[in-house]
Amino acid sequence: MRHLIPHIEYGHWRGSALTNDGRPHGDEARGCILCVQWLGILIEIGIGAVR
Repeated sequence: MRHLIPHIEYGHWRGSALTNDGRPHGDEARGCILCVQWLGILIEIGIGAVR
């Protein structure tokens, strides 16, 4: 029965980036993600940027 009700989640993420521009604090990647699960199908959309 629970598979008939769509499950939606939204959240933020952040972490270290693989690049380094020489600044003392390094680079950081930040972004957000939207996840929709319904009838056993999972769709995940994420977007982010290196700052």
